[in-house]
Amino acid sequence: MVTGRCNFSCFFCHMEGYREQDIAQRELTLEEIELIVEAARRLDIRAFKVTGGEPTIRNDLAEIVSTMKSLGNAYVSITTNGSLLHNHLPRLAEAGIDHINVSLHALSDRAFRAITGSS
Repeated sequence: MVTGRCNFSCFFCHMEGYREQDIAQRELTLEEIELIVEAARRLDIRAFKVTGGEPTIRNDLAEIVSTMKSLGNAYVSITTNGSLLHNHLPRLAEAGIDHINVSLHALSDRAFRAITGSS
């Protein structure tokens, strides 16, 4: 999990009791992620799934992916609600993202708004 923040308020999310400012303060920095990636390298871990909250809220998402890809043959995927993905696609492609999973919460606007709490 690269962030607990999200731009939706889905009824099924398990972030109850967390405040936005608390979540942001607990995010790992890029430097801390680099340390984890280095530890993973030593353990021969080669696959990473970037999740959140909503990972595309992070402005440094492409740098995170690039750091993970620096393992050489690492496989990196992200799970996103897709609402902000357009802001990241070119940089994610450059970083070498292998897979993007987009959660589709509903097919109708009405159901989508009811599920995500968004307009």
